[in-house]
Amino acid sequence: MGIQPSANQLLINITDGINITSTVFNATIGQAIYELPYSQSPETGLFLKGDSQVIVDQNESTTTQLSIENGPQHPEILLCYRPVTSSTVYENDDNTTVNEIRLYMVNLNSSQNIELMGNVPLEISCTTVQETLENYNVSYLPSSLTITANMNGTQGQVTVPIFPISNTVNGAVIDVELIVCDVTIERLVM
Repeated sequence: MGIQPSANQLLINITDGINITSTVFNATIGQAIYELPYSQSPETGLFLKGDSQVIVDQNESTTTQLSIENGPQHPEILLCYRPVTSSTVYENDDNTTVNEIRLYMVNLNSSQNIELMGNVPLEISCTTVQETLENYNVSYLPSSLTITANMNGTQGQVTVPIFPISNTVNGAVIDVELIVCDVTIERLVM
C-alpha cells in the first residue's frame, strides 16, 4: 500500500456567468494506492465505488472514487475523494432568501508518504475540519452558479439554481461554504 499526500491537484472555481468568478480551492488532496498481485487480465478503468466524475452533486453519487488502474508494475486499486456539492434555500431572520451552497471534501494531505508491504495495520483518523464561507450579495439575479472542478487535468462541473431575494428579481444572496475534512492515514503503532 502506498499513501501519496501530494497527489491529485484539485482546482475548484465558481461563476455565475456575470460578475462572480472565484477560485475556492487550489491544492492537492492526496490518494491511497494498493498494488494488486500480477494478473493477466486486469479490469483497469473499472470503478468499484463511485465513477469517473470529478465533482458530484450530493444526490448523484458518493464522494469516494475507488478504481482499478494500471500501475508501473502491476494493476492497482486507487482510492481518492472528490468534492460533493449540496444546496439549500432558506429565509434568514430578516426574511431574506439565502442560497446556501456547500462543497464537502476529504483531504488526505495530513498523511505521510507511506510504502507498506504485507499485512501492516493502518490507523485512519480525522485531524481537523476546516470551514470557509464566502458571501455574495448581488444586485442582479443570476439564474445559476456553476462549480467547476479540475483534478489532474480532468474537468467536471455542477450547476446550482439561484433563487431571488424574498420574491423580488432585484438580487440574490449566495453563501458558498467549503468544508474540508483533513484525514490522516498512518501506520498503527502498537
